[in-house]
Amino acid sequence: MPGIDVLFTGHQHRVFPGPDYASLPGVDAGRGTLNGVPAVMPGFWGSHLGIIDLALRRQDGRWTVADFTVEARPIYRRDGGKVTSLAAAETRLLDARRRRSRQATLTYMSEPIGRTEAPITSFFALIGDDPPVDLINRAQAWYAAPLIAATPHAGLPILSAGCAVQGRRPTRSGELYRDQGRPDHAARHRRSLYLSEHVARRPCQRRPGQGVAGALGRAVQPDRPGEYRDPAADRSETAEL
Repeated sequence: MPGIDVLFTGHQHRVFPGPDYASLPGVDAGRGTLNGVPAVMPGFWGSHLGIIDLALRRQDGRWTVADFTVEARPIYRRDGGKVTSLAAAETRLLDARRRRSRQATLTYMSEPIGRTEAPITSFFALIGDDPPVDLINRAQAWYAAPLIAATPHAGLPILSAGCAVQGRRPTRSGELYRDQGRPDHAARHRRSLYLSEHVARRPCQRRPGQGVAGALGRAVQPDRPGEYRDPAADRSETAEL
């Protein structure tokens, strides 16, 4: 990778260096390199600290990487249902002002926002309808309807797309599943419904029928990557409303 000295990755939310990538070509899962370039992926939700330590050498008027170490350092250890911190407490971060800010945040996140008649879980997201995503889809469609009501596109059907992001990692701990069995919901539960915050930032697009059909076909074949190219990649076929 000419011109690239280090890679900080993370979209897959896994741990690298680590055994998950040991069999891939061009990967040194022990030392932590991708095609010879130092790389790190620090897990998910702050589970690890990604560290790339470079030893630099001045040569021919420029700095070059002479050596390196890569580490995905865990910040806690899980023993069954018990979590033990591996990081020393930083008391300077807990002064009075920060304590007040933290308490205000906790108070806000505990405010009630609504009730549901049925539990909201994502344990079976890959084999059937997913209640959290269904709720997000309904909210997106509700939000989008008035945006296009006074436009020439008002007669088009509204389709709302979502991803079962909390049901795609069955090999990991149950933390990444949604399980809100109580009928009362607070502001913090809204955040846990869907991990991404961009669900309504670009809510309306006019999509060709071929693109919708292709996306639906791709959605039911998650084990066959690379076979579908979204026509929306061609901006001539997609219009922002």
